[in-house]
Amino acid sequence: MNLFRRALLFCASLLMSLVAVSPMLAQSPTSPASSIDPARLPQHTLFYVLWRGAPSTSVRSANSLYALWDDPSFAPARNALFDSFMSESRKSSDAKSQLTREEISEYATLLDNPLAIGFVSDPSKTPSKSVSLKAGTDAHKWNGIFSIYDRSGKENLLAKAVLRMRANEKEPAKLSPTTIAGLPALKMEGKTETNYWLETGHFVVSSGEVSVIEQILRGMRVGGPSTASLIGANDVAALEKALADTKTPVPSSPFLGGVPVFKEANSVLGAGVVEYFVNISDIAKLADDIPTPAGFRAGTALDAMNVKAMHSIVGRVFLEGARTRFQTAVLGDTSEGTIFDIWGAGQAKPASIAYIPQDAVSYREFQVNLPGIYALAMRVAKSFLAKGDQDKTDMFESIGRAKLGMSTSEALHALTGEVGYLQSDFSSDFSKSTFFLGVNNRDNALKLIRHAFVENITADTDFDGVTFFMLSSGNTRTPSGQGNYEAPKYHLAVTDDMILVSTNKAAFRTPLAKKKSPAQPSQLAPFFAAHSGGPAAVNGLSFVDFQKFDWQSLKSLPFQQTTATKPAAKGMFPDKSTPPPQKTWLDEIDPKVFSRHLHLSYGYSWKDANGIHLEGWID
Repeated sequence: MNLFRRALLFCASLLMSLVAVSPMLAQSPTSPASSIDPARLPQHTLFYVLWRGAPSTSVRSANSLYALWDDPSFAPARNALFDSFMSESRKSSDAKSQLTREEISEYATLLDNPLAIGFVSDPSKTPSKSVSLKAGTDAHKWNGIFSIYDRSGKENLLAKAVLRMRANEKEPAKLSPTTIAGLPALKMEGKTETNYWLETGHFVVSSGEVSVIEQILRGMRVGGPSTASLIGANDVAALEKALADTKTPVPSSPFLGGVPVFKEANSVLGAGVVEYFVNISDIAKLADDIPTPAGFRAGTALDAMNVKAMHSIVGRVFLEGARTRFQTAVLGDTSEGTIFDIWGAGQAKPASIAYIPQDAVSYREFQVNLPGIYALAMRVAKSFLAKGDQDKTDMFESIGRAKLGMSTSEALHALTGEVGYLQSDFSSDFSKSTFFLGVNNRDNALKLIRHAFVENITADTDFDGVTFFMLSSGNTRTPSGQGNYEAPKYHLAVTDDMILVSTNKAAFRTPLAKKKSPAQPSQLAPFFAAHSGGPAAVNGLSFVDFQKFDWQSLKSLPFQQTTATKPAAKGMFPDKSTPPPQKTWLDEIDPKVFSRHLHLSYGYSWKDANGIHLEGWID
């Protein structure tokens, strides 16, 4: 699939998640009375996703993605979203379960309010013993999934949604009243699992574990940045008494805010419309004793990769006027010998920048640590060998030398680890894109290509300091077995610091011409302006100029539609007997709607002692 189509689908998915909510009755995401404070979640929370509620009308109107969603010309895409929900509903044989478009629109407004979903691990069990026993003989599997919803102003709609969902169940769960932390709750016993539902103050709390709800209630006494209780005054006295008598042990530091991994992530959390947190260190512990198909323990490979050096994955999405900004980080100890070795240290100015022509539409580069990846793979391989057989890994070096014509170390150091692509054409024609790999030692890079692809090289010429190759994989049978088709040819251009790759040699013309020019690419000027004061070296950089892209060309993309008689895998082989595909929303939409609201997108990443950080924005 073309990279622009992927970008379009990503934007559409983001729009669906962020803006498919009513702007009416939207609450401010910073309102203390409706906030859910992640720092007050149970300390054994493995992950959570927090939606802080729909932004205010003024924030929504200023944002370019919201403006795109609200544009009447974008209606086909909005309708396609609703149709996808409705088609899933129609698959049910029960007519009662089918949602109407009006119902979907109505229930979507529940997302006006804050919502948190997550998972709490069993604090009383070790990772290798995830099963406990009930007061009886039945095994009880831990079900620590929870949700917290601020129902302010949505009480009636929430009740309506729950009742409709229950009415559509083929085997409705058995309901029975119970008490949790001294408050009335509802126990829902299904065929395979049991869940609990508790309403208090502004909130609805649900989980499969009573102890998880008790811990959440304990933390909700202090919500958000203020010290105001989120639980009604009538509930506080009952909680004080009930929590003192609860059978769930109270840990010395009962909240997520006291966990070192969460404290480390504080700089990347908060102030976003959406934020998420995953405690990788605890998940890695849970996976230690999981057996692999070969009978080895997963912990063996995890230890070899030193996955424990990775602490968490965190991120957030927030709105800055017209911009929608994204922040993600993989935090941990990036010392040598850890899983972080797969990422390169970065460069102040990536070498590929010199090849960006002034009319480039899209550019993306990232840098990996090739020797670090190889060392990591060798550590994993050795971890599965018996003692005394460690020298068997030498066979990898022998195989590599035979295939590459040089030692593995020489081959890895011939390249810098910089990888990426460049789109110079306005259309979505894949053949006009250029991919590249950074070169550290040109002589060894040429030797590597000539040895590794000796059977595929059909042309090898030098011109103006650049070596051009043409590679072909020969003729291949069609999937139907009828006749041959000529396999794609790949062209390579090797300079002093880069290997350019494309299916069209003409695509090299503008990047190579730009390499000779001292002018800086104007597309990156906004990035460097916004990046001032940021990390000196970046190990990833990208931009998309939506204004230069030919949106009309999306309608002629291959693989846009599949039919029952022509699956996507065979789409490259024309079949005149196949009826033309039905129209999609891309056929019906006015392409100008995208350029009317989308202008630029930038992204960059860097590596430091605390982890890998990624930031970007769409304007």
